[in-house]
Amino acid sequence: MNPQELAGRPVQEQRAAGRRLSQADLGEWAVAPVPEARSAVGYAMANVLPDGDPAPWDLVHRLVNDDDWTVREAATFGVRDALIAAYPVVVPGVRAWAGSTANDREHRAFLVVARQPSRQRPDAVAELTRMLRVPLSDPAPYVRKNVPFCLRYLARTHGRLLAGHLRAWAAEPDEWLQRACFGGLTDALAEAAPEAYPGIVATLRASEFRWVRAKAATV
Repeated sequence: MNPQELAGRPVQEQRAAGRRLSQADLGEWAVAPVPEARSAVGYAMANVLPDGDPAPWDLVHRLVNDDDWTVREAATFGVRDALIAAYPVVVPGVRAWAGSTANDREHRAFLVVARQPSRQRPDAVAELTRMLRVPLSDPAPYVRKNVPFCLRYLARTHGRLLAGHLRAWAAEPDEWLQRACFGGLTDALAEAAPEAYPGIVATLRASEFRWVRAKAATV
């Protein structure tokens, strides 16, 4: 199959094509005009990155910043699957996405990869959750709309861990970070950390930011 043949094909076929790509194919497909072909490269990272070769990371960063959102999504999911397979090998490549110099697309990608499933190692989830602080304070709309998806997931799968961070984040003098906290204030979090939940809400109700105080009053 050449890249053009993947045009219009569904995600399942894009993933299958990604599994068949050789290392030599990755560069060609990553710049193909067909977004489905570039997505196939993104999905391929699930199998490529655990090998530890740093070279494919240039492609990953390009795809995570692609102008087509489906390509960005595919690359992010490929990296997330690679993190599950080989966390210590893969995580150095995503740490930059949680930094202050990362752009909104990279911060958004980090929010997605931080939603690790329960089968991920606890220490890995702990590190990714700890690194959420900067992406959560990004005011960019592309980042903001993804905050609840990330925190609701973590509240459901790692509620006690998340509650500890929410308690600290709610007390920081950063309005966007405080706003993000509401994404984690779910019934699942209240059930997982009943001793922490009221304190998080109380801290937000005492916020110096009017929007945060008003929102907290409805919780």
